[in-house]
Amino acid sequence: MIKIMTKNDLIDRIQKLLALSYSSNQNEASIALARAKKLMEQHHIDESDLNNKKIDTIKVATLRGLTRTKEVSYLLLVLQKAFGIRPILSNTSSSNTAEVIFIGPVELLPTIEYLFVTLSRGFIRAKKSYSRKENLYRCALRTAIKGGMDIFMLIQRNANAKARKIASDPDASDAELSYVLDQIKSSTTAMSYLQQIGTTLKASYVQGYFDALLQKVEAYVNPKEIESSIDKCIEDQMPALKGYKMRSRPCYKDGFDAGAQDGLKVDINTPVQNSASPLSRLTKK
Repeated sequence: MIKIMTKNDLIDRIQKLLALSYSSNQNEASIALARAKKLMEQHHIDESDLNNKKIDTIKVATLRGLTRTKEVSYLLLVLQKAFGIRPILSNTSSSNTAEVIFIGPVELLPTIEYLFVTLSRGFIRAKKSYSRKENLYRCALRTAIKGGMDIFMLIQRNANAKARKIASDPDASDAELSYVLDQIKSSTTAMSYLQQIGTTLKASYVQGYFDALLQKVEAYVNPKEIESSIDKCIEDQMPALKGYKMRSRPCYKDGFDAGAQDGLKVDINTPVQNSASPLSRLTKK
């Protein structure tokens, strides 16, 4: 039975011949190069086809706890800066992401998948630690005090002199702030007010976390042929692709600084070195 070679089979064959063309044996190298050129001419295969064969896609599902489009986008910016891959979001709604499609060199994609999952887990743990309800309410109250917000209304239903004094002290301890919280927990309005501040604090934490991580990452620039191959892959496989612009939101310094401290603890090089030694050239020494 005669096997008919597909275009991909031919490209694989040509790439192997081109690899042989760098042989130290000059006779073998010249024969391999001549055969590669002949196959390319016979089957109308050019260099762009050879480069495109090196580019592939991989789909990775987002982890529970990291599906918000803005948070996923921050993480993808880190990976794009570090490795030159092109990430595409697959949204289930305007605010949630179901999966990510990574486009880049074939040999790089398994490492990108591993890093995406590893960094996602680390971020989810950090965000949960920061967002523990009681701790977040204390942070919100402290932020309100430092920002000079009118917090007397927070304790209006259970007003007492001690709570009012603490509520006006920007240097109040966590224990003292917990006392104030006990005074206002019966007030739905007050708790709703703190919750609004807490939501913005969490968003500020996320921004600080990934801003710090981006500052640590060393930028990697793809060769022009790889960039053009990625562009062609997107054009061929995703002609209807649409982009969007993330909206900016208010940022609280307390939340941003807390996120930045945790972001600086992340070492993106460690998982790379442990999973893919050929990529050591991309890591900081």
